[in-house]
Amino acid sequence: MTLSEIVRDPRKFLKTFQDKIKEEGIDSVPVSIDIIKTWKHVQTRLHSTVQEHIDHLVELIDSGVKPDPIIVFMDFYDPEKHLIVEGNHRRQACIESKNGQSLDVVYVPKKIWKDYKDPMVLNQLGLAYNAHPVKRQLVLNRNDAKNFMFKYFAEKKPIEDLPYVLATFGYTKREVKSLMSKGEKIKQQQDYLGSLSKNYVFRNWKENGDLQKEVEKKKKPGALVVSMSSGNFSYDKMIFKLSDAIDNDKAYSEMCVILHHPDHPAMTEWVDYWAPKHNKVMKNFARAFNCSFNIIVLDHLKENAEL
Repeated sequence: MTLSEIVRDPRKFLKTFQDKIKEEGIDSVPVSIDIIKTWKHVQTRLHSTVQEHIDHLVELIDSGVKPDPIIVFMDFYDPEKHLIVEGNHRRQACIESKNGQSLDVVYVPKKIWKDYKDPMVLNQLGLAYNAHPVKRQLVLNRNDAKNFMFKYFAEKKPIEDLPYVLATFGYTKREVKSLMSKGEKIKQQQDYLGSLSKNYVFRNWKENGDLQKEVEKKKKPGALVVSMSSGNFSYDKMIFKLSDAIDNDKAYSEMCVILHHPDHPAMTEWVDYWAPKHNKVMKNFARAFNCSFNIIVLDHLKENAEL
Protein backbone atom coordinates (compact mmCIF):
# COMPACT_ATOMS: atom_id res chain seq x y z
CA MET A 1 0.00 0.00 0.00
CA THR A 2 1.48 3.35 -1.02
CA LEU A 3 1.33 6.58 0.94
CA SER A 4 -1.09 8.15 -1.53
CA GLU A 5 -3.36 5.09 -1.39
CA ILE A 6 -3.47 5.24 2.39
CA VAL A 7 -4.18 8.93 2.84
CA ARG A 8 -6.59 9.63 -0.01
CA ASP A 9 -9.64 7.93 1.42
CA PRO A 10 -10.07 9.61 4.84
CA ARG A 11 -13.38 7.84 5.50
CA LYS A 12 -11.69 4.45 5.40
CA PHE A 13 -8.21 5.32 6.66
CA LEU A 14 -8.63 4.35 10.33
CA LYS A 15 -11.23 1.67 9.65
CA THR A 16 -8.88 -0.07 7.20
CA PHE A 17 -6.19 -0.22 9.87
CA GLN A 18 -8.62 -1.50 12.49
CA ASP A 19 -10.11 -4.07 10.12
CA LYS A 20 -6.66 -5.51 9.44
CA ILE A 21 -6.19 -6.04 13.16
CA LYS A 22 -9.58 -7.77 13.39
CA GLU A 23 -8.82 -9.99 10.37
CA GLU A 24 -5.69 -11.23 12.13
CA GLY A 25 -7.78 -12.07 15.20
CA ILE A 26 -5.65 -9.89 17.44
CA ASP A 27 -7.08 -9.26 20.90
CA SER A 28 -5.76 -6.94 23.58
CA VAL A 29 -3.76 -8.44 26.46
CA PRO A 30 -2.97 -6.92 29.89
CA VAL A 31 0.63 -5.77 30.32
CA SER A 32 2.31 -4.40 33.45
CA ILE A 33 2.82 -0.64 33.43
CA ASP A 34 6.42 -1.29 34.54
CA ILE A 35 7.01 -2.92 31.16
CA ILE A 36 4.95 -0.44 29.14
CA LYS A 37 6.80 2.59 30.49
CA THR A 38 10.05 1.28 28.98
CA TRP A 39 8.63 1.42 25.45
CA LYS A 40 9.09 4.41 23.19
CA HIS A 41 6.06 6.35 22.04
CA VAL A 42 5.30 8.68 19.17
CA GLN A 43 3.33 11.86 19.95
CA THR A 44 1.40 13.26 17.00
CA ARG A 45 0.71 16.66 18.56
CA LEU A 46 3.18 19.47 19.17
CA HIS A 47 3.08 18.93 22.94
CA SER A 48 4.58 15.77 24.40
CA THR A 49 1.54 15.45 26.68
CA VAL A 50 -1.34 17.58 27.92
CA GLN A 51 -1.30 17.48 31.72
CA GLU A 52 -4.97 18.43 32.09
CA HIS A 53 -5.93 15.35 30.04
CA ILE A 54 -3.57 13.17 32.05
CA ASP A 55 -5.07 14.42 35.33
CA HIS A 56 -8.55 13.61 34.06
CA LEU A 57 -7.49 10.07 33.09
CA VAL A 58 -5.72 9.58 36.43
CA GLU A 59 -8.93 10.37 38.25
CA LEU A 60 -10.88 7.94 36.09
CA ILE A 61 -8.33 5.16 36.70
CA ASP A 62 -8.31 5.91 40.45
CA SER A 63 -12.11 5.59 40.48
CA GLY A 64 -11.95 2.14 38.86
CA VAL A 65 -12.59 3.00 35.20
CA LYS A 66 -10.64 0.75 32.83
CA PRO A 67 -8.94 2.71 30.01
CA ASP A 68 -9.18 1.65 26.37
CA PRO A 69 -6.31 -0.51 25.09
CA ILE A 70 -3.19 1.19 23.78
CA ILE A 71 -1.97 0.42 20.25
CA VAL A 72 1.60 -0.81 19.84
CA PHE A 73 3.72 -1.58 16.77
CA MET A 74 5.29 -4.84 17.90
CA ASP A 75 9.08 -5.26 17.55
CA PHE A 76 9.25 -1.92 15.73
CA TYR A 77 12.92 -1.35 16.59
CA ASP A 78 14.07 -4.81 17.63
CA PRO A 79 12.50 -7.88 19.24
CA GLU A 80 10.59 -6.77 22.39
CA LYS A 81 11.33 -3.12 21.57
CA HIS A 82 7.89 -1.85 20.66
CA LEU A 83 6.49 1.57 19.68
CA ILE A 84 3.33 3.02 21.22
CA VAL A 85 1.39 4.75 18.44
CA GLU A 86 -1.87 5.43 20.30
CA GLY A 87 -2.47 5.77 24.03
CA ASN A 88 0.45 7.90 25.26
CA HIS A 89 -1.75 9.83 27.73
CA ARG A 90 -3.26 6.60 29.07
CA ARG A 91 0.26 5.27 29.57
CA GLN A 92 1.33 8.36 31.53
CA ALA A 93 -1.91 8.45 33.52
CA CYS A 94 -1.44 4.82 34.51
CA ILE A 95 2.09 5.64 35.69
CA GLU A 96 0.80 8.53 37.82
CA SER A 97 -2.31 6.76 39.14
CA LYS A 98 -2.21 5.15 42.57
CA ASN A 99 -4.20 2.26 41.07
CA GLY A 100 -2.29 2.05 37.79
CA GLN A 101 -0.99 -1.51 37.59
CA SER A 102 -1.44 -2.45 33.94
CA LEU A 103 -2.99 -1.50 30.62
CA ASP A 104 -4.51 -3.59 27.87
CA VAL A 105 -2.27 -3.63 24.81
CA VAL A 106 -3.02 -4.40 21.16
CA TYR A 107 0.17 -5.73 19.55
CA VAL A 108 0.18 -4.87 15.83
CA PRO A 109 2.58 -7.16 13.89
CA LYS A 110 4.96 -5.97 11.21
CA LYS A 111 2.86 -7.46 8.40
CA ILE A 112 0.33 -4.69 9.23
CA TRP A 113 2.45 -1.81 10.49
CA LYS A 114 4.90 -1.94 7.55
CA ASP A 115 2.29 0.00 5.53
CA TYR A 116 2.01 2.67 8.25
CA LYS A 117 5.63 3.26 9.25
CA ASP A 118 6.07 6.37 7.09
CA PRO A 119 6.33 9.29 9.59
CA MET A 120 3.48 11.25 7.99
CA VAL A 121 1.19 8.22 7.82
CA LEU A 122 2.08 7.37 11.42
CA ASN A 123 1.16 10.90 12.51
CA GLN A 124 -2.07 10.74 10.55
CA LEU A 125 -2.92 7.45 12.24
CA GLY A 126 -2.39 8.91 15.70
CA LEU A 127 -4.58 11.92 14.93
CA ALA A 128 -7.24 9.74 13.29
CA TYR A 129 -7.66 7.90 16.58
CA ASN A 130 -8.49 11.25 18.21
CA ALA A 131 -10.48 12.76 15.35
CA HIS A 132 -13.71 14.74 15.66
CA PRO A 133 -16.70 12.40 15.63
CA VAL A 134 -18.54 12.23 12.31
CA LYS A 135 -21.78 12.81 14.20
CA ARG A 136 -21.01 16.08 15.96
CA GLN A 137 -22.59 16.90 19.28
CA LEU A 138 -22.41 19.81 21.68
CA VAL A 139 -20.02 19.19 24.55
CA LEU A 140 -20.77 20.51 28.01
CA ASN A 141 -18.27 23.10 29.21
CA ARG A 142 -17.68 24.99 32.45
CA ASN A 143 -19.79 27.95 31.33
CA ASP A 144 -22.75 25.62 30.81
CA ALA A 145 -22.34 24.36 34.38
CA LYS A 146 -21.95 27.92 35.69
CA ASN A 147 -25.13 29.07 33.93
CA PHE A 148 -26.97 26.03 35.26
CA MET A 149 -25.90 26.87 38.82
CA PHE A 150 -27.23 30.42 38.48
CA LYS A 151 -30.63 28.98 37.52
CA TYR A 152 -30.36 26.30 40.20
CA PHE A 153 -29.92 28.79 43.03
CA ALA A 154 -32.45 31.20 41.54
CA GLU A 155 -34.97 28.40 42.05
CA LYS A 156 -33.75 28.18 45.68
CA LYS A 157 -32.61 24.58 45.28
CA PRO A 158 -30.44 23.17 48.12
CA ILE A 159 -26.69 23.44 47.71
CA GLU A 160 -26.30 20.03 49.40
CA ASP A 161 -27.82 18.33 46.34
CA LEU A 162 -25.77 20.23 43.76
CA PRO A 163 -22.69 17.93 43.71
CA TYR A 164 -24.91 14.97 42.85
CA VAL A 165 -26.65 16.95 40.13
CA LEU A 166 -23.34 18.03 38.57
CA ALA A 167 -22.11 14.43 38.63
CA THR A 168 -25.00 13.45 36.35
CA PHE A 169 -23.49 15.72 33.68
CA GLY A 170 -20.43 13.47 33.48
CA TYR A 171 -18.05 15.53 35.60
CA THR A 172 -15.51 13.65 37.70
CA LYS A 173 -15.24 14.09 41.48
CA ARG A 174 -12.34 16.51 41.09
CA GLU A 175 -14.24 18.55 38.49
CA VAL A 176 -17.34 18.61 40.68
CA LYS A 177 -15.25 19.85 43.61
CA SER A 178 -13.84 22.64 41.45
CA LEU A 179 -17.29 23.61 40.17
CA MET A 180 -18.69 23.60 43.70
CA SER A 181 -16.21 26.29 44.77
CA LYS A 182 -17.70 28.45 42.01
CA GLY A 183 -21.21 27.35 42.98
CA GLU A 184 -20.71 28.50 46.57
CA LYS A 185 -19.73 31.95 45.30
CA ILE A 186 -22.76 32.06 43.03
CA LYS A 187 -24.99 31.20 46.00
CA GLN A 188 -23.42 34.02 48.03
CA GLN A 189 -24.28 36.41 45.23
CA GLN A 190 -27.86 35.13 44.94
CA ASP A 191 -28.31 35.42 48.70
CA TYR A 192 -26.92 38.97 48.63
CA LEU A 193 -29.23 40.04 45.81
CA GLY A 194 -32.19 38.41 47.53
CA SER A 195 -31.51 40.38 50.70
CA LEU A 196 -31.98 43.73 48.94
CA SER A 197 -35.29 45.56 49.18
CA LYS A 198 -35.83 45.68 45.42
CA ASN A 199 -35.39 43.13 42.66
CA TYR A 200 -31.77 43.76 41.62
CA VAL A 201 -29.30 41.93 39.40
CA PHE A 202 -25.55 42.32 39.08
CA ARG A 203 -24.87 44.67 36.21
CA ASN A 204 -22.87 43.39 33.27
CA TRP A 205 -20.92 46.48 32.25
CA LYS A 206 -19.66 44.85 29.05
CA GLU A 207 -23.22 44.62 27.79
CA ASN A 208 -23.98 46.98 24.89
CA GLY A 209 -20.47 48.42 25.16
CA ASP A 210 -21.41 50.27 28.37
CA LEU A 211 -17.96 49.78 29.92
CA GLN A 212 -16.18 51.27 26.93
CA LYS A 213 -18.62 54.20 26.96
CA GLU A 214 -17.56 54.96 30.54
CA VAL A 215 -13.91 54.85 29.45
CA GLU A 216 -14.60 57.27 26.58
CA LYS A 217 -16.33 59.69 28.95
CA LYS A 218 -13.17 60.03 31.06
CA LYS A 219 -10.70 60.38 28.22
CA LYS A 220 -8.93 63.72 27.93
CA PRO A 221 -5.50 64.98 26.84
CA GLY A 222 -2.72 63.63 29.04
CA ALA A 223 -4.92 61.00 30.72
CA LEU A 224 -4.50 57.24 30.46
CA VAL A 225 -7.93 55.68 30.99
CA VAL A 226 -8.36 51.90 31.23
CA SER A 227 -11.10 49.55 32.39
CA MET A 228 -10.54 46.76 34.90
CA SER A 229 -12.48 43.97 36.55
CA SER A 230 -12.15 43.68 40.31
CA GLY A 231 -11.93 39.94 39.75
CA ASN A 232 -8.96 40.25 37.38
CA PHE A 233 -7.07 43.44 38.15
CA SER A 234 -3.89 43.60 36.04
CA TYR A 235 -1.28 46.27 35.47
CA ASP A 236 -0.15 44.93 32.10
CA LYS A 237 -2.31 47.17 29.96
CA MET A 238 -1.17 50.24 31.90
CA ILE A 239 2.57 49.73 32.27
CA PHE A 240 3.24 49.24 28.56
CA LYS A 241 1.18 52.28 27.59
CA LEU A 242 2.90 54.39 30.25
CA SER A 243 6.31 53.28 29.04
CA ASP A 244 5.50 53.86 25.36
CA ALA A 245 4.22 57.34 26.14
CA ILE A 246 7.50 58.24 27.83
CA ASP A 247 9.47 56.90 24.85
CA ASN A 248 7.41 59.14 22.56
CA ASP A 249 7.88 62.19 24.83
CA LYS A 250 4.15 62.24 25.53
CA ALA A 251 4.11 61.14 29.14
CA TYR A 252 0.72 60.90 30.84
CA SER A 253 -0.13 63.29 33.64
CA GLU A 254 -2.98 61.19 34.98
CA MET A 255 -3.97 57.51 35.30
CA CYS A 256 -7.64 56.60 35.60
CA VAL A 257 -8.96 53.08 36.19
CA ILE A 258 -12.66 52.41 35.55
CA LEU A 259 -13.40 49.44 37.81
CA HIS A 260 -16.42 47.14 37.59
CA HIS A 261 -17.44 44.19 39.74
CA PRO A 262 -18.31 41.05 37.71
CA ASP A 263 -20.03 39.35 40.65
CA HIS A 264 -20.60 39.50 44.38
CA PRO A 265 -17.59 37.39 45.46
CA ALA A 266 -15.24 39.60 43.42
CA MET A 267 -16.82 42.70 44.94
CA THR A 268 -16.50 41.50 48.54
CA GLU A 269 -12.89 40.37 47.98
CA TRP A 270 -12.13 43.78 46.48
CA VAL A 271 -13.66 45.70 49.38
CA ASP A 272 -12.32 43.46 52.13
CA TYR A 273 -8.86 42.74 50.80
CA TRP A 274 -7.71 43.99 47.38
CA ALA A 275 -8.79 47.65 47.35
CA PRO A 276 -6.20 48.96 49.84
CA LYS A 277 -3.44 46.87 48.27
CA HIS A 278 -4.14 48.11 44.73
CA ASN A 279 -4.53 51.68 45.93
CA LYS A 280 -1.04 51.46 47.44
CA VAL A 281 0.41 50.04 44.22
CA MET A 282 -1.34 52.69 42.11
CA LYS A 283 0.04 55.38 44.40
CA ASN A 284 3.58 54.07 43.87
CA PHE A 285 2.93 53.78 40.13
CA ALA A 286 1.83 57.40 40.01
CA ARG A 287 4.93 58.50 41.90
CA ALA A 288 7.23 56.49 39.61
CA PHE A 289 5.63 57.87 36.44
CA ASN A 290 5.18 61.38 37.85
CA CYS A 291 1.40 61.52 37.43
CA SER A 292 -1.81 61.41 39.47
CA PHE A 293 -4.17 58.43 39.70
CA ASN A 294 -7.83 57.70 40.30
CA ILE A 295 -9.83 54.47 40.63
CA ILE A 296 -13.50 54.95 39.76
CA VAL A 297 -15.73 52.09 40.93
CA LEU A 298 -18.88 51.66 38.85
CA ASP A 299 -22.23 50.82 40.39
CA HIS A 300 -22.53 47.03 40.53
CA LEU A 301 -26.32 46.75 40.70
CA LYS A 302 -29.07 47.16 38.14
CA GLU A 303 -32.77 47.13 38.91
CA ASN A 304 -34.52 44.25 37.26
CA ALA A 305 -37.67 44.63 35.20
CA GLU A 306 -40.90 44.49 37.22
CA LEU A 307 -43.00 41.43 36.54
